[in-house]
Amino acid sequence: MLPGRAALLVAVAAVGLSACLPAQGGGGPTAPTSSASAAPTSGAPATGTPTTAPTVAPSTAPTPTTSTPPAPGTTPPAGTPVPSPPAGGGGTNPAAPALSGTGYADREEWARWRGWPVQIAETWNDAKDPATGVTTWGSMNGLYTVKQYYTDAGWKGGLSLAQPMFAGDQNVNGCASESQMRTLLNKLVEYWPSKDAFIRLSWEFNGNWYHWSVRPGDAAAFKACWIRWHTVVKSISPDFKLVWNPNAESSDPAVDVRDFWPGAQYVDAAGPDFYAISDNGALRDPGKRGPHGEPVGIGAWADWVAEQGVPFAVPEWGVNDQAWGSTDPAFITQMRTVFERAAASRTGLAYESYFDGSTGYSCKFTLHDKECGFDYHEAAAQRYKELWTGPYVRS
Repeated sequence: MLPGRAALLVAVAAVGLSACLPAQGGGGPTAPTSSASAAPTSGAPATGTPTTAPTVAPSTAPTPTTSTPPAPGTTPPAGTPVPSPPAGGGGTNPAAPALSGTGYADREEWARWRGWPVQIAETWNDAKDPATGVTTWGSMNGLYTVKQYYTDAGWKGGLSLAQPMFAGDQNVNGCASESQMRTLLNKLVEYWPSKDAFIRLSWEFNGNWYHWSVRPGDAAAFKACWIRWHTVVKSISPDFKLVWNPNAESSDPAVDVRDFWPGAQYVDAAGPDFYAISDNGALRDPGKRGPHGEPVGIGAWADWVAEQGVPFAVPEWGVNDQAWGSTDPAFITQMRTVFERAAASRTGLAYESYFDGSTGYSCKFTLHDKECGFDYHEAAAQRYKELWTGPYVRS
């Protein structure tokens, strides 16, 4: 999705963040901003509303870092966990718990409506410094949404955190320094002491709406930066799980998202953010592939991730009532079918999280929200409630 989340500038003080966030009821919102999109870009669907120009090019001046990232494909450092595919529905793999959750929604109301608890919830950490309008380490290190809506709220479910690889004045070639990574991750440990969060590094990197958006020549640098993060993350907590999380389709048709895959040994779960798209008026074929043979439909994505040997994850998904989207309840059925199949597969399902959006996104993704009117897209909402009757079955 596009940087609707990033549009809500967050003050460096926590009280400043609170003032920027819309009230969402007892469960509270789980993020100040989301990834949902306004219009397709370069023939590819976007998933948010840009606040300035929709195309964001990487910075031309990388920030020097204190260490050189390892080359992609190198052997992980000693002691770095290297997950292997489990047997039967994810087996006992902690990265494949088959959780079902929400993002930007009242968690308590959502649980009441569907009849069982929200198991995981989304938040985002791309807050901008209000003085500069740039995402900085200072604005990210506060982890204000984690503290306010998870730590202070006593949230007992799972945490999925969307985290940029580097700040707005850095780029993929320079990545981030080890000290910058450690400062952020140690703060995350303080606020999330179980140290078992899913971390979506540079989510939707193949779109064109974030400062970490990639270009065709960025694959090697992206993978090297990812591996650097993996080394640091796992040294702080082996239970932190890195989620490789592109947009469902690349904004630049020259980008083959598969070129940016760092290797299964560096990824705990993988999958796209996926919003309902209409192709020539028809709901997108779940098996659709792109111009390079890359996955584009949700079924093709699930198959490709399983081939890599890691659990499937869809951290953001939803209907989309824009002209090029769809609110067809058949989309809800498609998603449920793929999630059930993944949960019962050899590699398993990590989690899926419905992005509801509320009035912050003009209710265009909403299924159930008091500000938009409960069961806003009624047919899709009812289909969700019919199909989401309890936790996934893992074989």
